Amino acid sequence: MRNSIATALALSLSVSGAHAATRTTYLTGNTLYAACTPIIGEATGYVLGVVDTQAQAEAQGLTPLFPLCIPQGVTGSQLADVTCVYLRDHPSMRHQSASLITVIAIATAFPCQ
Repeated sequence: MRNSIATALALSLSVSGAHAATRTTYLTGNTLYAACTPIIGEATGYVLGVVDTQAQAEAQGLTPLFPLCIPQGVTGSQLADVTCVYLRDHPSMRHQSASLITVIAIATAFPCQ
Protein backbone atom coordinates (compact mmCIF):
# COMPACT_ATOMS: atom_id res chain seq x y z
CA MET A 1 0.00 0.00 0.00
CA ARG A 2 2.75 2.44 0.96
CA ASN A 3 4.62 1.75 -2.28
CA SER A 4 1.48 2.37 -4.34
CA ILE A 5 0.88 5.69 -2.56
CA ALA A 6 4.51 6.69 -3.11
CA THR A 7 4.25 5.71 -6.77
CA ALA A 8 1.05 7.73 -7.22
CA LEU A 9 2.66 10.77 -5.62
CA ALA A 10 5.80 10.40 -7.73
CA LEU A 11 3.71 10.26 -10.86
CA SER A 12 1.79 13.35 -9.82
CA LEU A 13 5.07 15.22 -9.31
CA SER A 14 6.53 14.31 -12.71
CA VAL A 15 6.81 17.02 -15.32
CA SER A 16 5.67 15.02 -18.33
CA GLY A 17 3.38 17.31 -20.31
CA ALA A 18 1.96 14.46 -22.37
CA HIS A 19 0.40 12.77 -19.39
CA ALA A 20 -0.57 15.83 -17.38
CA ALA A 21 -4.01 16.13 -18.98
CA THR A 22 -4.96 12.49 -18.32
CA ARG A 23 -3.50 12.16 -14.81
CA THR A 24 -5.98 11.27 -12.06
CA THR A 25 -5.95 13.22 -8.80
CA TYR A 26 -6.88 11.04 -5.86
CA LEU A 27 -6.91 13.71 -3.18
CA THR A 28 -7.85 17.36 -3.61
CA GLY A 29 -7.05 20.34 -1.44
CA ASN A 30 -10.62 20.23 -0.12
CA THR A 31 -10.04 16.76 1.31
CA LEU A 32 -6.64 17.70 2.72
CA TYR A 33 -8.04 20.88 4.28
CA ALA A 34 -10.74 18.83 6.00
CA ALA A 35 -7.93 16.75 7.53
CA CYS A 36 -6.25 19.93 8.77
CA THR A 37 -9.04 20.98 11.08
CA PRO A 38 -10.02 18.05 13.31
CA ILE A 39 -6.80 16.06 13.49
CA ILE A 40 -3.67 17.68 12.09
CA GLY A 41 -1.91 14.31 12.33
CA GLU A 42 -3.76 13.07 9.27
CA ALA A 43 -2.59 16.07 7.28
CA THR A 44 0.96 15.68 8.65
CA GLY A 45 1.20 12.12 7.37
CA TYR A 46 0.04 13.14 3.91
CA VAL A 47 2.34 16.17 3.74
CA LEU A 48 5.36 14.12 4.81
CA GLY A 49 4.51 11.54 2.16
CA VAL A 50 4.51 14.24 -0.51
CA VAL A 51 7.81 15.70 0.73
CA ASP A 52 9.48 12.28 0.97
CA THR A 53 8.25 11.29 -2.48
CA GLN A 54 9.58 14.49 -4.02
CA ALA A 55 12.94 14.00 -2.27
CA GLN A 56 13.12 10.44 -3.63
CA ALA A 57 12.20 11.60 -7.14
CA GLU A 58 14.90 14.28 -7.01
CA ALA A 59 17.43 11.71 -5.77
CA GLN A 60 16.63 9.65 -8.87
CA GLY A 61 17.26 12.60 -11.16
CA LEU A 62 13.73 13.87 -11.79
CA THR A 63 13.30 17.64 -11.91
CA PRO A 64 10.39 18.85 -9.77
CA LEU A 65 8.02 21.59 -10.84
CA PHE A 66 8.65 23.36 -7.53
CA PRO A 67 11.96 22.54 -5.81
CA LEU A 68 11.76 22.26 -2.03
CA CYS A 69 14.47 23.87 0.10
CA ILE A 70 13.29 22.99 3.58
CA PRO A 71 15.61 24.41 6.25
CA GLN A 72 17.32 22.08 8.67
CA GLY A 73 15.28 21.56 11.83
CA VAL A 74 11.83 22.14 10.31
CA THR A 75 9.47 19.48 11.68
CA GLY A 76 6.75 17.51 9.95
CA SER A 77 4.17 19.34 12.03
CA GLN A 78 5.51 22.66 10.80
CA LEU A 79 5.25 21.48 7.19
CA ALA A 80 1.64 20.42 7.80
CA ASP A 81 0.91 23.78 9.46
CA VAL A 82 2.38 25.63 6.47
CA THR A 83 0.22 23.56 4.11
CA CYS A 84 -2.94 23.95 6.18
CA VAL A 85 -2.45 27.72 6.50
CA TYR A 86 -1.93 27.92 2.74
CA LEU A 87 -5.15 26.00 2.17
CA ARG A 88 -6.99 28.26 4.61
CA ASP A 89 -5.67 31.39 2.91
CA HIS A 90 -6.22 30.14 -0.68
CA PRO A 91 -9.67 28.52 -0.79
CA SER A 92 -9.80 29.02 -4.55
CA MET A 93 -6.99 26.43 -4.90
CA ARG A 94 -8.68 23.65 -2.90
CA HIS A 95 -10.13 21.87 -5.94
CA GLN A 96 -6.57 21.29 -7.22
CA SER A 97 -4.39 18.26 -6.49
CA ALA A 98 -3.48 18.04 -2.80
CA SER A 99 0.10 17.01 -3.64
CA LEU A 100 0.54 20.04 -5.90
CA ILE A 101 -0.89 22.40 -3.28
CA THR A 102 1.39 20.88 -0.64
CA VAL A 103 4.49 21.46 -2.76
CA ILE A 104 3.45 25.01 -3.67
CA ALA A 105 2.72 25.86 -0.02
CA ILE A 106 6.08 24.58 1.20
CA ALA A 107 8.03 26.12 -1.69
CA THR A 108 6.33 29.46 -0.98
CA ALA A 109 7.06 29.32 2.73
CA PHE A 110 10.67 28.20 2.28
CA PRO A 111 11.91 29.62 -1.03
CA CYS A 112 15.21 28.33 -2.38
CA GLN A 113 18.01 30.85 -2.16
